[in-house]
Amino acid sequence: MTETCPSCGARLTPGLEWCGQCFARRRPAPGGAAGATAVPGSEPGVPVPSPLAAALARPPAPDEAPPRSRWRAGPTSFGPLGRTLLSAGVFVLGVLGWFLFYGWVGIDGTGVRVLYGVIFVLVAVPMLARIWRPAPTYRR
Repeated sequence: MTETCPSCGARLTPGLEWCGQCFARRRPAPGGAAGATAVPGSEPGVPVPSPLAAALARPPAPDEAPPRSRWRAGPTSFGPLGRTLLSAGVFVLGVLGWFLFYGWVGIDGTGVRVLYGVIFVLVAVPMLARIWRPAPTYRR
């Protein structure tokens, strides 16, 4: 008679201590046959959790979400000084961009200034929103 894994039902290779499919430890054969490995603390008829299943099990969900802040530094944020400097950099690049845009268009007028203002707002607002979004902070 071919032995099968009590956890997944796969055929077991004689002489191995673990199932090759789900890595569950083999149960002792009825009557304590040689070659079977007993699992300390296991009861007959109760599946033995495999090491792979234990390693892949999700950790329990935390009771509370990590704190998020715009003003406190965290592992993925720069804190208020860094965010302020990044915001200033966006505006400096906007001023430098005007000179590049003006040189590219080559004409000056109200329409060109309005066009550049619209382009700047469409680019700067998402950048500033990303810089100033609440980020996870260190727990104290």
